[in-house]
Parts: sequence; structure tokens; C-alpha cells
Amino acid sequence: MAPARYWGAFSNGIQFSLCFGALAATTVNFAVEKIRGGWGWRLSLALAGVPIIDRHISYDH
Repeated sequence: MAPARYWGAFSNGIQFSLCFGALAATTVNFAVEKIRGGWGWRLSLALAGVPIIDRHISYDH
């Protein structure tokens, strides 16, 4: 557990990360929905997997 003097910083950092992630996801989904031919949802789903793949590759055993 974090020391008491850092609780606010950690709480604000987590809140900022969650809000920024939600904003980024909404922006990407808004942009890819305009793709013609029904490829928007596929691209959105593929882009959602990019951070997971990055974490998996960069994981240090």
C-alpha cells in the first residue's frame, strides 16, 4: 500500500489514466465507424488488441 502522503497522487493518476483511455477509445471508435465496407468494427477490435500485444512482447520473464 502507498504511503498516506501519496494516496491523492496515485488516486488522481489512476483516474486520469482511466478517463484518458476512455476518451482515446471513444475517439478511435468514432473515427473508424466512418470506414466504408463494414471494416470499422474489425479495425476497432484489432486496435484494442495492440496494447495487449505490446505488454505481452515487452514482458520480462
